Amino acid sequence: MPYLVAAVLAVGVLGLLNLLLTLGVVRTLRQVSAVPGPHDAVLPVGSTATDFFPSGASRVIAVVMGTREAAAAVLGELTPVPIP
Repeated sequence: MPYLVAAVLAVGVLGLLNLLLTLGVVRTLRQVSAVPGPHDAVLPVGSTATDFFPSGASRVIAVVMGTREAAAAVLGELTPVPIP
C-alpha cells in the first residue's frame, strides 16, 4: 500500500510540474507573438517581394512538387526570374 501512495503522489507531482512548464511556454509564446517583427509582414496577392536575402536572387532555390504536367506549368512561371 505505501508503494501505491508513493506512485500516486509521484504522478501528481509530475502532472503539476508538467502543467507549470506548459503555462510557462504559453506565457512566453504570447509575449513573443505580441512583439511586431518580420513574421507580421504579409504581401498582398500579386505584389513583388524585394530582395530579402543577403546574396540576392542568385541564391534562391524553389522546390516544385506534383505531377510532371503541374510541375512543368509552375516551372514555366519560375524560369524567367531575372538574376542580377
